[in-house]
Amino acid sequence: MWLASPFLSLLLLVLGAGGQSTLNQERRCGQYTNERLGDGNCRFTAVIPQDADGKCPNPLQCTEFTNLMNNVTAQEEQAKMLQNRVTDLENVNKDLNLLLETHTDTIAQLQSKLHQVMEVINSMQNHSVVNDAPNKVTDTGPEVPRDCASLYRLGHNTSTVYSVTPQTSPQAVPVYCDMNTSGGGWTVIQRRVNGSTDFQRTANEYKVGFGEVDTEHWLGNAIIHLLTNQGAYKLRIDMEDWEGERRYAEYGQFRVNSENDNFRLLVNGYSGTAGDAFSWYHNYQAFSVPAPGNTCAILSKGGWWYNSCFYANLNGKYYRGGEYGNSGSSIPDGIVWNHEDWRNTDYYSLKFVEMKIRPANF
Repeated sequence: MWLASPFLSLLLLVLGAGGQSTLNQERRCGQYTNERLGDGNCRFTAVIPQDADGKCPNPLQCTEFTNLMNNVTAQEEQAKMLQNRVTDLENVNKDLNLLLETHTDTIAQLQSKLHQVMEVINSMQNHSVVNDAPNKVTDTGPEVPRDCASLYRLGHNTSTVYSVTPQTSPQAVPVYCDMNTSGGGWTVIQRRVNGSTDFQRTANEYKVGFGEVDTEHWLGNAIIHLLTNQGAYKLRIDMEDWEGERRYAEYGQFRVNSENDNFRLLVNGYSGTAGDAFSWYHNYQAFSVPAPGNTCAILSKGGWWYNSCFYANLNGKYYRGGEYGNSGSSIPDGIVWNHEDWRNTDYYSLKFVEMKIRPANF
């Protein structure tokens, strides 16, 4: 950074800078004459009255000249201080940039390690808890199908709405059965297709279910709990973006605990094409809905197994067109699947989602 010298400016102001002529200035201390020479120097002449005792005074003792020189010196010192301050700030800025780069790298490393640790914990939790469930889903007879897999075994291979009665369920419940995808036998527990159903609901609505099972709906946490606790189940999630690309995620272990445990999620064993945006971060989370105290659910506009807050938010707000909002001015609340393998952002809302379950041994 270049700074003009205050000393030069003040000296030119006092001594003048005009041609070869001289400038006489009457001062209290006498006459002053200056002349710019051709060799680049200046000649300065002062005629000062003698002291009372007839001696010639020291010109530096002249009040006006002394004040001028003191002012010039003070300006030079201030300029030096400012220059030093600028240099210090530039050095601080370099240090901050270096510190920011170091912390960014550290955060990325910690996130990677956290991901690895969560995968290990999830594997241990699911190995111990899911294996406690019966290994096989049984039917008491052809008239009492327990799920869509039971119906498929009984010869029903058309994808449509059926009635099933999970073990310990007091009554039959209508469900949509996908009898075509990956071998069929899937009981659909959630579907998003056109935004016709509002998923910002109460805890009781999420418990008993809402919507129409042949279009958009949530089957109900109580029924999902009964289904997934009558045997070992797997989960499949089919998704489609607004460009027509379809991806899926399958989980070899899927279970929802009872209402007493806040319908806690147990999920593990990913495979598929969408990347795992679900089990590593949401496993073993309690289900929460938009209500006082549930900050993530309130901000994310739906009921879900939120952590802090999500990488998957399949019950979020339905946005048409895909991209919505931005990280600088809005909070993500769409139907999100955020994974580096596909749609690696919180600000893209999917066009179609379908969650479905079937016995792990099907």
